[in-house]
Amino acid sequence: MDICLSDSIPISIHPEWTTVYDLAESIIYVESRGNDYAIGALKERGAYQIRHIRLTDFNQRTGKRYKIEELVDRCKSEEIFMYYAGRTSSLEEISRCWNAGPNGMNKKSSQKYWKLVKERLSCSGKLNNY
Repeated sequence: MDICLSDSIPISIHPEWTTVYDLAESIIYVESRGNDYAIGALKERGAYQIRHIRLTDFNQRTGKRYKIEELVDRCKSEEIFMYYAGRTSSLEEISRCWNAGPNGMNKKSSQKYWKLVKERLSCSGKLNNY
């Protein structure tokens, strides 16, 4: 997997992560099995399965002008994921909010998603103290 992180993307590294890459890889696996060209039932796009509403929010907050069709570009999708990952405080919160939006921690539906991400991290041997 090509990771396109740059020093200009504001993220905070959480102590329970082995690396931020491990979380990203697990999210990608759960979302699309690594398929950069995946299109979901709700028209989510790319390896991270980004919905139009999240892309619009990202563009407004950052001044970018990415289009939904561009999300097949792993670097652009990853930039969006890392932007939101850096705004939360724990591995579980990042995962659940990625799945269910800003209030994802309050949504029961995101618990199943967190379980899948956590299982993927455990299977890869990359889950520390969680």
